[in-house]
Amino acid sequence: MADPATLDETCKAEMTLWAFCRACGHASLFDPQFLRGKVKDGDERLSAVAAQFKCSRCSRADVRLIPTPRTMVSFEKMGTARP
Repeated sequence: MADPATLDETCKAEMTLWAFCRACGHASLFDPQFLRGKVKDGDERLSAVAAQFKCSRCSRADVRLIPTPRTMVSFEKMGTARP
């Protein structure tokens, strides 16, 4: 299966999103359903959604969203709660 290109496709595919800062390497885990409520249009491409992000560590806006199958991610192990 090809990676989903939009936030809606990521939600439908039941995937998780890694937000990865290309400047400093900081990464955070996001539930796409949570992000869907924060952006205007779920049909926006992931690259357009990522352009709205800033890294919480270095404050740069060089973030990439990487879809990952939920089966590969444990929210509990990451210390990240599902919204």
